[in-house]
Amino acid sequence: KYSGDKYYSGSDTLTIVVKGDGFDPVTGTVDIIINDINTPAEVVIDKGTNPTHPGIEVEEDHRVSINDISIVDHDRGVDGRGDLITVELETKFGDLFYDPQYASLFDADLSDVRPDDGVYKYVFKGARDDINDLLQTLEYQGAQDKYGTDTLKITAWDQEGVKSTGSIEIRVTPLPDAPVMPDYDPDNPGSMLN
Repeated sequence: KYSGDKYYSGSDTLTIVVKGDGFDPVTGTVDIIINDINTPAEVVIDKGTNPTHPGIEVEEDHRVSINDISIVDHDRGVDGRGDLITVELETKFGDLFYDPQYASLFDADLSDVRPDDGVYKYVFKGARDDINDLLQTLEYQGAQDKYGTDTLKITAWDQEGVKSTGSIEIRVTPLPDAPVMPDYDPDNPGSMLN
């Protein structure tokens, strides 16, 4: 039984040598063609030593960096400049921020960002290396005064439209809000200004 290396396509050669007593070894070869199949672009989340991502924790109304996401496309090799991919980032109640130098990768037609309605879906298109550079600048901040568990869902499509997904849990911890003192009119005791 023959099995090529993972993600390899191309040609290989199987060499067979037959040896026996009383005659010279006989050598034969078999040419093997390994057909290429489309391996989807893979969402890679750096798990460190954990089998699953430990998640990210951030205090309410604060930002946190999420720089452990990258996209790998085994069909395209190491150089990702000509390898075009699409990445969608979606959260339930938190906004995403990234370095403005990558604004040209943002696809406004496919994105749907409506914080007032609780919709945060960002779509980026471009060369894989540029997308990965953008992902290294990613930051998350929950909606004002909102806390709880959110999920950053990452979906990547390769040039052939085959997708893969990944996700990171984001735990937004509550902070006590400072008391708000209403405006007071010293000339009119007992009244408050609006």
